[in-house]
Amino acid sequence: MNKVKRFRRALGARWRNVLDIGLLTGWRISDILGLRPEDIGRGGVTSMTARKTGKVAQATFPVALVRRLRAHSGQFWLFPSPADPSHPLSRQSAYKAFKKASQLAGVTQISPHSMRKTYARAMREAGHTVQEIQAALQHNNPAVTLLYLMDF
Repeated sequence: MNKVKRFRRALGARWRNVLDIGLLTGWRISDILGLRPEDIGRGGVTSMTARKTGKVAQATFPVALVRRLRAHSGQFWLFPSPADPSHPLSRQSAYKAFKKASQLAGVTQISPHSMRKTYARAMREAGHTVQEIQAALQHNNPAVTLLYLMDF
């Protein structure tokens, strides 16, 4: 089994949904965790207003992902906190879950922010320009986008 599959399996269902949204959209973890059930519209079209930039982003989620999200969502949040369902999961809990899954899978630590970098690199490999990637990630400065595209 490859590293990605081991990591996905180690995450568990809830966090796999978070990972899938992050890899599909490149959205920040705080924006993913802040999604509400009503944010998913007809045909899986999902809108969110980025907390950091105030910009609106839209993505179409695959039917299978929409079904999984609806099956596991809470009344107020797609990813409710188990401690208090009136609040979403926190960025800190995402970081801990990704760290634990990385350890269980035996892979170099993957953080929630890795989803954005992976998304940016996938866009570049698909032939998108730096400007297109910058717009998708809602970066104000192309230099920040270029950092995402660097190999370390």
